[in-house]
Amino acid sequence: MDTVAELNRISASRIHNAYWNITEAVDSDGKMFKAMKNQLLGIINDIIEKKRSKKLNQTNDDPEDFLSTLLETPNLSDDLIRDTLIMLLFASRDTTQNALVWSLSELNQKPDWIGKMREEWSIQGQEGSLARYSDLQRFPIHLAVLYETLRLWPVIPKNARIATIDTVLPAIPEAKLPAVKVDKGDYVFWSDYSMMRNTKVTFHPKYGIWGETAESFDPAHHLSPTGDFMRSPQPKFHGFGAGPRACPGAQLASYQFIAIWASLLSSFNIMPVEQKERYPTDGLTMMMEGTFMVKIAFIK
Repeated sequence: MDTVAELNRISASRIHNAYWNITEAVDSDGKMFKAMKNQLLGIINDIIEKKRSKKLNQTNDDPEDFLSTLLETPNLSDDLIRDTLIMLLFASRDTTQNALVWSLSELNQKPDWIGKMREEWSIQGQEGSLARYSDLQRFPIHLAVLYETLRLWPVIPKNARIATIDTVLPAIPEAKLPAVKVDKGDYVFWSDYSMMRNTKVTFHPKYGIWGETAESFDPAHHLSPTGDFMRSPQPKFHGFGAGPRACPGAQLASYQFIAIWASLLSSFNIMPVEQKERYPTDGLTMMMEGTFMVKIAFIK
């Protein structure tokens, strides 16, 4: 059983249940979550201890990695290091993996965009090297493909919060949506998956983007008439969240996406084995249901 996937599933079920801490005390999910959490913590703690032991015999010439840097940072407790690694595990496993899988699924339906990505890399990239972190804006097509993938298949498709104070959600005049009063203690649920596919909510009066094509995969939604990457304002685009809780790793995720796709598409043709419509699982993150087998061939 995939420990992370099971934790993902149970965490997602909590979003629909404001009283999960009560119900999980008596159902099987509570016991399962505790067991899977302890298993994951054991794996992470083992990684930390092995790295700490290895560093005792490490020379100054040995290359550093992120965990080594954490272990050398003053005043970082093992608990904080462990929690940081867990965050990276979920971010790298789910965010990057899911974005790549869903983008491949969509690109297979619009192969002309694969050609555009290859052309962009042939112009902007350097043969035999990875894309550089400082060159992100030189790859507007890759960025547009990423943002369009996250618009249709957001990392966190649904979420919820309990209001800690009385407040009012502002009206959205262009969508003819009134202001909504929220009382302290109210359980507020929203779905980025639905919001960014809604033809009314996603319409942007300044740019005139999305609108009636909101449910279609089209990276041009994020490109200006001159071909520059056009970052849609938050929260119209909510793929990385918004406000003080916006994803701090958005820039890194963008780089990973560009670096991986540029490296793959410059050398390989990648095609799904089965041509069929894909659906997400009911998880905390946007995982694809079932297996996604692909055929890979060198470009001659």
